[in-house]
Amino acid sequence: ACQRALDENVADLQKKYEQFKIKAPIVSVEPDIKVQIGLKEGISEDSKFEVLEAQEKDGRVVYKRVGTVRPVKGKIWDNRFMAVEEQAYGADFGATTFKKESGGDFYPGLLIREIK
Repeated sequence: ACQRALDENVADLQKKYEQFKIKAPIVSVEPDIKVQIGLKEGISEDSKFEVLEAQEKDGRVVYKRVGTVRPVKGKIWDNRFMAVEEQAYGADFGATTFKKESGGDFYPGLLIREIK
C-alpha cells in the first residue's frame, strides 16, 4: 500500500511539472506500437503523448515532434507494485499498446512524452 501511494505521488508530479513528465522509448511498432510504461506512471486511456525524434543540431541533441499517440483501451500495462502477484488484469502485458493519432512512420527508439 505504501509503495503504491508513493507511485501515485510520483505520477502526480509527472503530470504537473515538465521536469517530471514521462519520457520513454518506443520498443516495437509491429504489429502494434508498444512502450514499457503503464499504470504505475499514471497512464490512462485519456492520456496523450507526443512522439519525438532526436536530431543533432550544432552538437546538441534537439527533439522534433513527429506525431502523437494514445493508449489503447484495455491494453494498458499494470506495472504497479505486486500487480503480478495479485494477478491484476494487464499485469502480464509487459508494455502498453498505443494507437497513432497523427504522424508518419514510427520506429523503435523514438521517444514519447506525455502532453496535456
